[in-house]
Amino acid sequence: MRETWNTFFASLPFTVTLVWTVILLLDYKESGRARKFLTLFSLTSCILYLAHAVHFVRGKTETDWVDCVYTFCHLAVYPLYYIYIRILTDASKVRWKEYWVLLPAFGIALAEGIVVLAGREPVWILRLSDLVFPLEILLVFVFGYRRLRRFNRDMENIYADTEGKSLRPILLLLVIFALSSFVSVVSSLVGRDSFLDSPLLAIPSIVLTTMIFAVLYVGYRQDFSADRLEDDLRESPELTTEPSSQDDLLFRIRKEMEINEMYRRQGLKISDLSAAVMSNRTYVSNCINKNTGQSFSDFVNTYRVEYVKRCLKSDPEANISDLGTRAGFSGESVFFRNFKKATGRTPSEWLRLQ
Repeated sequence: MRETWNTFFASLPFTVTLVWTVILLLDYKESGRARKFLTLFSLTSCILYLAHAVHFVRGKTETDWVDCVYTFCHLAVYPLYYIYIRILTDASKVRWKEYWVLLPAFGIALAEGIVVLAGREPVWILRLSDLVFPLEILLVFVFGYRRLRRFNRDMENIYADTEGKSLRPILLLLVIFALSSFVSVVSSLVGRDSFLDSPLLAIPSIVLTTMIFAVLYVGYRQDFSADRLEDDLRESPELTTEPSSQDDLLFRIRKEMEINEMYRRQGLKISDLSAAVMSNRTYVSNCINKNTGQSFSDFVNTYRVEYVKRCLKSDPEANISDLGTRAGFSGESVFFRNFKKATGRTPSEWLRLQ
């Protein structure tokens, strides 16, 4: 019975990544650059967990070529995930020199293979791998986090509605990915062979399976990326006007919002506002950021929330969801989330206190 359970838990991460790899491959031709690279990440993870399962199922402790494959994939998955984040947040083509992040995986796995072919145990190489892996986690987390935060800030200064465009789910998963990988670090330090025929194998297996499922599921559903952003910006080229004074530009911006009620336009972008005030979208964005302390998205949604509050005061029986649509919000969930962000309450709660 124990042997069956060990086989199950040893194979669980591989089974999940195999299913996701098949799903991603079936959708490969219609996928964008980011999802295509996610497929490579998924395939590498699949091979990693296959080598992991083989090691535990056969129960051998000596190192062979399967462990060399494991070492390579083990050290390659985080760099590959970083390149995936790079593609999500940067529309420029990935240059070959950017793949240098995979050199530790290639170098250490190659050295291990040479030592194994010589009939020796690569003890020092495995120790080096154990040192490199947590360093990779730290670097990928730091630089990936910066990229994602910067991209999300850009989204908030380009679109009034960031629903489906923000990479917050990817950012959250990067944090979880890094924290849960502590299990892998501990397992490496303790030694994989310590889990042979042990019920404790279930712990890292469940954690890793949950983590990789979440990463691939969210990545599969993530449609918006830097490529889509570049397409949108290409459709709305920058004006080449000279910058006016901050006070004059802010006056024209507020006129469009307060008198012409531009905020009620669904799908509003910074380029729409900049065209209306006959200025450059970069100047408009900087003007809003500097004078209000808000992003373009928060600036517009503040007007939308105030519109809903005025309507509720004048007609408490009005349909709240309809008011959100009339205010310019793209959906009910977006409306409720922004209203609570601005007031600390739902529309119904706010109305009861008036």
